[in-house]
Amino acid sequence: MKPQMNADERRHYLSVREVVEAVNGKLVKGRGDDRFAGIAIDSRAVCDDDLFIAIVGRRLDGHVFVPEALARGAAGALVTRLEFADCIDRDVAVIFADDTTKALQNLAKWHRRRAMSRCPIIAVTGSNGKTTTKDLTWSILSTKYETVRSEGSKNNHIGLPLTLLRLDQNTEAAVVELGTSAFGEIGDLVSICSPDIGCITNIGPAHLEFFGNIANVAQAKAELLEGMRDGAPVVLNADDEWFEWLRGRAKGPVVTFGVYRPADFMAEDVRVENGSVTFRLIANPLGSRRYVRMPFAGAHNVYNALAAAAIASQVGIGTSEIKEGLAKATLPAMRYEISTISGVTVINDAYNANPVSTMSALSSFCEMSISGKRIFVCGDMLELGDYGRQAHRQVGQFIRSQPIDYVIALGSLSPEVVKAAFGDDLRGERWACCGSVEEVVSVLKEVAAPGDAVLIKGSRANGMERIVDGLKGLALMPSLEDAKI
Repeated sequence: MKPQMNADERRHYLSVREVVEAVNGKLVKGRGDDRFAGIAIDSRAVCDDDLFIAIVGRRLDGHVFVPEALARGAAGALVTRLEFADCIDRDVAVIFADDTTKALQNLAKWHRRRAMSRCPIIAVTGSNGKTTTKDLTWSILSTKYETVRSEGSKNNHIGLPLTLLRLDQNTEAAVVELGTSAFGEIGDLVSICSPDIGCITNIGPAHLEFFGNIANVAQAKAELLEGMRDGAPVVLNADDEWFEWLRGRAKGPVVTFGVYRPADFMAEDVRVENGSVTFRLIANPLGSRRYVRMPFAGAHNVYNALAAAAIASQVGIGTSEIKEGLAKATLPAMRYEISTISGVTVINDAYNANPVSTMSALSSFCEMSISGKRIFVCGDMLELGDYGRQAHRQVGQFIRSQPIDYVIALGSLSPEVVKAAFGDDLRGERWACCGSVEEVVSVLKEVAAPGDAVLIKGSRANGMERIVDGLKGLALMPSLEDAKI
């Protein structure tokens, strides 16, 4: 571990002159040798001596919030509209750039180059599991290194630069997430973060509205491989149908993980019980076989854990640290988040959804040991384009082979799940189609009883986490054992 610095040394890490040089800007006001303690783009999150960057977005213009940012203690502002500089009468720095979003990215790229010799950066992308894999990797690396990670799913042209700008002299490793909804986006993000290690969790039918087909999704994710330097290791899923295609595009050694096909990191004897997942980790490159436990449910998370273990092995982490890191890890919010409401087990997996992630969640759901019914609340899976209705029918056909007792469809596409799952059964004894979250809550109040389990899954735009909020405090239908007849 590197020697610790005091808080002031660690915080004040960017000079005005360095910022001007990095963004190819112009110092309109202030002194070049003054220093900034951090970067902020939200005036509500400004800390003393931060540089406030006025991002111009589709809905909001950050220039409007420059006065508020300065009032909260910002030591300067990076702007693209000079009329705001004329209104600033405080002794602060004002830096002009042609494009503040591009300036943020260039500043992050410059700062990343400065940290290159001391801080390996891991970049994770993929259609499913990238946020969880990123967080599990962080948990493992943190057992040995001072590690920075992307917060939540901040994986775009704004979130990635903000993560990189949190690196300081104490940082020994960083793990970032790369997201995309268009060709070229991952390539741009790779050019900003210059990753030392890359990971593609899998390729699946996500964002087909933008990419058209899975082959194009694979091409977009492969931009990570194309942008990495020669010799940089890449972690790939050996069970994924695009594995060979991706491996052929790697510029460095390929480290593999999987369950069914031979791989460097594998799992066997997977057990899901008491809200946790246990499996034997086979770490072939480390010559180790060891049982590990994760304190959360969902057998599909074994893949994410294997990916994280494979990544960690590339920065000097052994199986002891892997076991420790997985044992203390937590899942991101709304990723298979389990709670109990009035005796009903409620699984909130509503952060996002596509056909693969939905069927994976259903598989884990059906492996749970419960005493009552299994109820699946299915929200629309969005951004699938022309493939949308077929994708929902595919989930419905999958349900036919699973012990799902009741399905509640929310939205305009999810009724296709019901049709495929129950065919000509139009009586509605095992299903309901709803047009609102409130209607879903009302149906659950009638059909759910203590001992039952409810899986809530759908795309983020459905706002299905409100179902959980709606269930809290409701008196659900009593079980037959508890009812007085």
